[in-house]
Amino acid sequence: AVQERPQTLPDFSITAQIGQRSGIELEHRFPVHVMDQISEQVLDYSEVSYAKVSAVVEQWPTIGRADLYYGGTSYENSQGLGFELQPAAQRGEQVSLAAVQLPESNTSDGVDLIAVPITILYDRGQTVVPAGLLHHRIPEPYVLVHPQTTAPLGITEGAQMRLNLSGVEVVVVAHMDETIPEAVVLVPRSMGVPIHGLTPVEIAIVEQAVK
Repeated sequence: AVQERPQTLPDFSITAQIGQRSGIELEHRFPVHVMDQISEQVLDYSEVSYAKVSAVVEQWPTIGRADLYYGGTSYENSQGLGFELQPAAQRGEQVSLAAVQLPESNTSDGVDLIAVPITILYDRGQTVVPAGLLHHRIPEPYVLVHPQTTAPLGITEGAQMRLNLSGVEVVVVAHMDETIPEAVVLVPRSMGVPIHGLTPVEIAIVEQAVK
């Protein structure tokens, strides 16, 4: 999706070098061979190949055909229509979900809180930050919480809030959302907050919003 920069290596080559030093042989030259290995070893990708991903068929209506950007079926897709994966459930296989074990945590006032990472469209990740045109769409680091969760601490909409995630403190903006559980703090990924999974969290007010 993103070409490597000059004098750098693509991720699969870096991973292969790490594997080689660990005694694991991985493809390091061509991504098409990486895809072949994945399709051989991962059942969900057994029917996937670069040839199938890059295949195209005639699409209608055949109008325009000179769009610089995707314009529906009037855009001539010459780079491949992709490949639709079939999950195990669609293949008629039995699917079982393991129970989620929530980590234990409590804030200073005894309220149990769990930070849950979420994904937003415009963040500070490697695919967005290089595009200066998108910077005005990237918000300041923030979290979503239920108003009842922060009310005892005097934290309201727009307040500066301090998060303590396993000993790491980060200051974010608090946004209220009544649709989420009171014991949950939703934390966008790739926004400077070190979170990768369900994490115990403590919260405290930093500065109240100016009205």
